[in-house]
Amino acid sequence: MITPNRPDLARIWPQRAVPTPIHTEHRAQIIGLVKNRLSGISLSRHAYADVLRTIYPDLRDSTTQDAQQIDCPLNVWAARPLTPLVLDQLGQRKFSGLNVWCLVLEVTTLPERTVEAAGNADQIWVPTTFVRDVCLANGLPASKLHVVPYYLPGPQRPRLLPERGQPWTAVVSWDGASNLNRKFVLGSIEAFKAAWPRSKRVALRLKTRDLREEDRTAVLDAIGGDRRIWLDERTVNSVDEIFDGAGALLHLHRAEGYGRHIVEAMQRRCPVICTDYSGPMDWLTPLNHYSVLHRMTDCQVAEFRYPQGGQWADPDLDHAAAQLRQAFQYTGTRSEQVMLDQAQARVRVHASQEISRSAMRCALRVAKLTP
Repeated sequence: MITPNRPDLARIWPQRAVPTPIHTEHRAQIIGLVKNRLSGISLSRHAYADVLRTIYPDLRDSTTQDAQQIDCPLNVWAARPLTPLVLDQLGQRKFSGLNVWCLVLEVTTLPERTVEAAGNADQIWVPTTFVRDVCLANGLPASKLHVVPYYLPGPQRPRLLPERGQPWTAVVSWDGASNLNRKFVLGSIEAFKAAWPRSKRVALRLKTRDLREEDRTAVLDAIGGDRRIWLDERTVNSVDEIFDGAGALLHLHRAEGYGRHIVEAMQRRCPVICTDYSGPMDWLTPLNHYSVLHRMTDCQVAEFRYPQGGQWADPDLDHAAAQLRQAFQYTGTRSEQVMLDQAQARVRVHASQEISRSAMRCALRVAKLTP
């Protein structure tokens, strides 16, 4: 349950002066950290940019530094929510035109400065109903909130299946620059060991990149010399390579604003074992994945990058171990194929350009900006 945290909105949403733009070039611009590659941030930017260009072919790609120089009817902010520069530009001044903030978050309480910046946006686009509900519980007005799902292109080729004679391999995939606690990587290692204390017929691949040294130490300590588990930091040329040879994606997250890797696995017909909580619940059903039970727990200040606390999920590791064993047992069976059919069909619609474009046009229609 999301606990309301309603600040004094009148106090933190004062009227802002509108700066005078230098010139006019385009009808729309998408503003963000152009060179940032952190998965969640880049996704909120590029997923929306690809769709926006089907509505505004002349969409301008702007940095936060040059955005105020451009007078556009539509300004879409898709940068990191707590970046001081973004809060300064969006939270301290009101740009002319329609100002849209693309917001994605994981825990249930928003910092006051995020609420302040959101108050200066005309619309707030969120990728899932979970994010919308968190915003509502924290006092953001429903009239500003629009659920606009991300568009994720499908695979470029069929997934390579495991080679005969190789161990059945579960893969844990996360961005090393993300939060190790929220992705619950150490819990995934524990669940794998509990599922198979000694069996050599199974393996666990920990796929990541740019891992912080302290996180690498924690992961290696959790592996504890188990040769069935290995840390894979090799560069890949495409998302497809992450899931090649995988028996299942193990994703025991504590909270996801969206859940990119879950969608990508389902698109590629890779079985998914994941926590039934937060953003992915928009497309997860009892028939398309192996669900893992959880209980809600407080998110301690030291556990996550945001200082506000809130709540997130605590996955049941015994149940996760049981689901791992079931996924292994069902490999190649008719039951698994039916599950993969259901999963692929579901995300093919949910992560499509058509769904994202339709939601985007509805939001713009409210603002009378649809071309």
